[in-house]
Amino acid sequence: MARRNREHNLLTNIDVTPLVDLTFILLIVFMVTAPAMESRVQLPTMDADEKESKMDSVVISLDDHGNIYIDRDMVSLSQLGNVLKNTPQDNKNFSIRADETRAYGEVISLMKIVREAGIENVDLITLNEQ
Repeated sequence: MARRNREHNLLTNIDVTPLVDLTFILLIVFMVTAPAMESRVQLPTMDADEKESKMDSVVISLDDHGNIYIDRDMVSLSQLGNVLKNTPQDNKNFSIRADETRAYGEVISLMKIVREAGIENVDLITLNEQ
């Protein structure tokens, strides 16, 4: 009977060290990968080399009155996502040009709609300082 009690005591002592180790490893993995999943905007520098324009590029413009244009065609903010989804994206360069008087939040919301349309790489058009 003494042997049975000793075996019973051994089964009640659970070592949680591997569980704690696994928890810390998962925490570190999520802490490292979470910033990579955020949408990042790479702001262009003003002294960057001028990029060659491609014939098959699509320019999305936001003028000083808040009107949105795809190349030269005016679209509303609600139509923009559908128009971009229907635009063939093969070998096309997408660029956003916004008037400097527009708020930063408007440009970011425009970029979010472009990203939701499935376009991952977008250039920001700026003027060189002189």
